Amino acid sequence: MNNKKTFLSIKDIVFMNIISIVSLRQVLNAAPYGASQVILWCIAAFCFFIPLAMVCCELCIKYPVNGGIFIWVKEAFGIKTAWVVSVYYLMSCIVFFPMLLFFAFNSFFNLLQVENNHFLIMLCGIISFCAFTYFNILGIRYVNILNKIFIYLGIFIPILILCFLALVQIFMGGGIN
Repeated sequence: MNNKKTFLSIKDIVFMNIISIVSLRQVLNAAPYGASQVILWCIAAFCFFIPLAMVCCELCIKYPVNGGIFIWVKEAFGIKTAWVVSVYYLMSCIVFFPMLLFFAFNSFFNLLQVENNHFLIMLCGIISFCAFTYFNILGIRYVNILNKIFIYLGIFIPILILCFLALVQIFMGGGIN
């Protein structure tokens, strides 16, 4: 058994928050608002993502035992409140992550123009959810690797492609609509 402890850095926690909140779906919804939306996202990064990551890192240092949010809330407010917070967090994850997976697979299969893809979306979503759960069971090192892969493949690279295509549109004389 490996005794080396692996922790998440501030950058890792910020990336996890960016993955869960900022997605291509949000970029497409924000596109009509133009450049002002980028400024608002930068404000959100400095006022929410980075402070949240710093608080999580500080709490992990202060309470280095396993348990995360349950331990933090238990130490501050007691075991009953910690249990309620943990149940609410679990319920939000059970609803949010499958919904996100189903959206991703629905978009993917619509891109491939697959007809009657409901069963395929459900199957891929359940398999992916089980695989991600397995990676979480393996430990934070594997979750961190998946996090880094998906932040680049799912957020940074597609946004860079969209920015590049927007610049091509501008320089080709199409202007900004």
